[in-house]
Amino acid sequence: PVGNFPAATDGNSVSRTVQHPASATAIAAQQKTDFFISPLLYHTFVQRGQNRIRRDELAERAKRDAALLTDIPASIAAEPDPVCSITYEGNQPRIVVNGKPYPALLNLAALSSPWILTANVKGSDLGFRFHEVQLDSDMFEVAPGQYDFTVLDTWARRILHLMPDDYLFVRLDPQLGRWCAAHPEETIGYLVDKKSGDEFRGNAVRPSAASKAYRAELSRMFAAFGEFVRSRPWAKRVVAVRVCWGVYTEWHTNGMENGPDVGPAMTAAFHAWKDGKWK
Repeated sequence: PVGNFPAATDGNSVSRTVQHPASATAIAAQQKTDFFISPLLYHTFVQRGQNRIRRDELAERAKRDAALLTDIPASIAAEPDPVCSITYEGNQPRIVVNGKPYPALLNLAALSSPWILTANVKGSDLGFRFHEVQLDSDMFEVAPGQYDFTVLDTWARRILHLMPDDYLFVRLDPQLGRWCAAHPEETIGYLVDKKSGDEFRGNAVRPSAASKAYRAELSRMFAAFGEFVRSRPWAKRVVAVRVCWGVYTEWHTNGMENGPDVGPAMTAAFHAWKDGKWK
């Protein structure tokens, strides 16, 4: 629990009528006294890769969610493009959207659990007006070079139906596993072979930061993402895109405990460095 708020004892704590994406159990309680934070921490820190929602699971869930795609205010599409900045009031940062300052607080958003959706709603009531939707590439990469961001449409509509005055951050983690599998020469080469796919300490298949082909593919992916978002009625509520890469999504190099990247892409980049001094 947070502060003096009592801990929730079941999922019936969302203050608006929603449905659990998996069980379709209606949640209609009106109490606003329980802000349960533990699932947010769990969702954030569980090992990605072991607990990641796979694309086939998302497709199956999308079928169940079809009846739950809720309307959002039509006025959103007619809003002006968001003009955003960061300012300070004393030592307190503020995110300014179209001239209005908000506390610089982010609420991690995920609809896989009613507990987390409860936290989004309760957090909004407490002043968390920005909701970060977290998309790993296995949620939208259909095949090498092919992308489908439909899951973002589902999440954005649900969030803005429940919290129509709020805004969206989108976190993109473009590891592009399918693209890497098709282009092994553009991936990280590990100096130490640990026979593990764990991205923290093992030899996970990940794109090399030196790969020009990967960077070109990222440009195509971002173009597809931008086109998708601009086509949605909630586009005016997307105020930031946070691009992540590497271990912990914090730009730490994958396999950093196993020595430098010695794959073909990085080796070629190293040989070209300093006018080829170390070929």
